[in-house]
Amino acid sequence: MNLRDRVNCRAYKLLGDFSLKGGDVFTAVGYFEKTLEINPDDEKYHYKLGVCYFPLNRMEYAEKEFRKVLELNLGNELAWMSLGDIYMLNIPDRKEEGIWYNEIGKCISGLKEVCKDPLKMQIEEIIEKYSNSVGISYVEFDENKNISFGD
Repeated sequence: MNLRDRVNCRAYKLLGDFSLKGGDVFTAVGYFEKTLEINPDDEKYHYKLGVCYFPLNRMEYAEKEFRKVLELNLGNELAWMSLGDIYMLNIPDRKEEGIWYNEIGKCISGLKEVCKDPLKMQIEEIIEKYSNSVGISYVEFDENKNISFGD
């Protein structure tokens, strides 16, 4: 990223944060989208964008952003719990899946209390444990242990 992109990205982040804090969610979405055009791997702003979609009732967009967060950082407990909220509160036939996502988020949060940077392997074990306990089979890992979500 060149200097101009870094400066623009920082400005968009500040304007988006300011808009969100002021309650102008729609404007914040625009700034966060511009931020992510410049830096598409910014986990924090994918999460913030997902959060902005909640009051706009754009759950499919929020889901996409939270899944992107998990692609970037499997250990982001807030993204796990936010996905859980989407399913539990908005999609009745996916309520069980929502509970599962929330439980994983809580377990990861607890793990982070014990150690600052939980190992990816520990997070994968939590995911597999909860997958097996509720019979969910659409979360898989590839040969590099990257998570993929299926519907």
